[in-house]
Amino acid sequence: MSADLIKIGELVNDASVDMTDERNRHNNLALHICIMVNGASTVPGRKDLWREYCLPPDEKHVTHETLESYLLKPYREGLGMESLYQIKSILVSSRANGPKALAICRDLIPDFDARAEAQRLKLEQDRRIAATAGKVVAKPGQIGRGRVSISGSGMSIKGGNNSAYRIARLRRDYPAVAARWDASEFKSVRDAERAAGLTVPTLKTPLERVMAAALRLPLECQRDLWQILGQKLGLCPTNKKP
Repeated sequence: MSADLIKIGELVNDASVDMTDERNRHNNLALHICIMVNGASTVPGRKDLWREYCLPPDEKHVTHETLESYLLKPYREGLGMESLYQIKSILVSSRANGPKALAICRDLIPDFDARAEAQRLKLEQDRRIAATAGKVVAKPGQIGRGRVSISGSGMSIKGGNNSAYRIARLRRDYPAVAARWDASEFKSVRDAERAAGLTVPTLKTPLERVMAAALRLPLECQRDLWQILGQKLGLCPTNKKP
């Protein structure tokens, strides 16, 4: 197998792992699309990297006829994205490379916007059906609680504090504020939410996040952790054999 195809496969494999994590997916999808179309420094002179690659560790040979196929096919066959609507929602909220990646998708994926919108409407319809069936569904403007995940439709939109969801919520419930966000009037999603009159969750400091995670550990693990920290900081002696 070509060394270039193996290098491209490593890029795809790393990105596929990123796409399984919501935060990494939001941060990295736009840049990855740009790289896979325009090329990477690790494989100079090549473009449209998504067309052919070899995945580690077994150098599985994968080919795609279209960018859409690459983006939507499952892990080990493609990038594993759920739908065009999910892709568009993430790219719209990505400032750095989002506009470039959106332009690429619109150029290479037929009727990208229309199909993404159709998927959004289908998701809303499924959500309304779920609500009439007695499931609790969040009202417009409500953060997270009760959002449904639609299986079998190729999409899942869940509430929470991730930026993609929060920006999509602004577009749905506060289009005027969303337009100001698109015009780069706000430094952060939190500022846009404040302008819309929404309650913005308080950010935890790194120390608070570490402490919260530590306190969720089993008691024995907590004791080990405090002992290690104490030794690192010189607050307790290191247990050494005489």
